[in-house]
Amino acid sequence: MIIEGIVTSVDSAGRLNVAPMGPVVTGDFASLLLRPFQPSTTFTNLSTTRCGVFHVVDTVDIMAQ
Repeated sequence: MIIEGIVTSVDSAGRLNVAPMGPVVTGDFASLLLRPFQPSTTFTNLSTTRCGVFHVVDTVDIMAQ
């Protein structure tokens, strides 16, 4: 299953990055696989800090705006 959301991450200096992403989710939502493009700010931040937040939105209009 693929859902849409926003990933927020920070770099080693604490600068915020916000990016839309559609991770792969198992049917029971037990796992979530993020697949950021390489190279991208999101990929670099997640690789460096090993920390990020995936925000699920149930109204895609929010992301489109």
